This record gives sequence, structure tokens and C-alpha cells, in this order.
Amino acid sequence: MSVAAPVFLNRLTEGIIMNPLSYFARTVALFISSFGTEVYHGSEKANDGDENWIGYKGQFVRAGLSLMGALKRIRKNLPKITVPLLSLHDTGDSTIHYRNQSVILAEISSEIQRKITTSMDATHSKHILLMYDSVRDQLMKSILEFFSEIEQKEEKE
Repeated sequence: MSVAAPVFLNRLTEGIIMNPLSYFARTVALFISSFGTEVYHGSEKANDGDENWIGYKGQFVRAGLSLMGALKRIRKNLPKITVPLLSLHDTGDSTIHYRNQSVILAEISSEIQRKITTSMDATHSKHILLMYDSVRDQLMKSILEFFSEIEQKEEKE
């Protein structure tokens, strides 16, 4: 299962630029490893469950470079994926562009693949799908149904 998984960050051929700073990351990384970083402890006002998120905010330049290098290898190896795959992504994800979902599904070799695309109307990033109150229950139900179907199919074989 993949949840808002990336295989690219920017894709000029499709006009997708999620983070223009990534084009300068190698140069910036020579001088600083990160900037604007802080530990984030959620918002004070309710926002579809996003207020419960605790994590890091900011730009992690060197870690981002490592991720960009890894994405090339991941994308190259997508055809090696043959197991059933359920892919979840929101069309308004502001962290990882939703077109990553179609690239993944087009390039894997799985015979059984299913996608669920949400379109939330919210002010959060729409990236950490299973955290959001508006879609969590339905997504969890769909996930359990998918794995149950796979399990039943395997038992019959």
C-alpha cells in the first residue's frame, strides 16, 4: 500500500514544480544543512485533524538532496513491484503532487492494483491522509476491504 508516495518532486515536462528551491539545493547544501526548521506541535484551532500533527517544519536541504537521489532509484525499480498495490492520494496534496500516483500505477508490474483518490476541501496540506478526520474512516474501511479481498483470493488459490 502507498499513501501519497513520491517518485518525483518536480516534473518540468508536466509543468509540476512543487519546490522550486530544490533546483538550488546542491549549492545551498554546501553552506547550510537546513533553514527555518522547528518542531511543530499542531495548530491551536481545529482543522480536520491536522491540529494533532506533531513533527518538523522547515527546509532540510541535505536530507532533500538525499531524497531526490533515492527517488530516481525508486522510480527505476517500480517495474519490479509485482505484489497487489493499493494507492491513496489526494488531488490537492501540497507536499507531493497527486500525479505521482498515476506514475506509480503505470510503471509497476502488479496485476492487482487499485487507487483511491480523495479531493478534500480543507486548508491543510492534504498529504498525511490517514490523519484527517474527513477521510480517515472511509479510507480505513477501503484499506481493510482491499487486504481482505487479497487474503480471500490467496486462500482460494
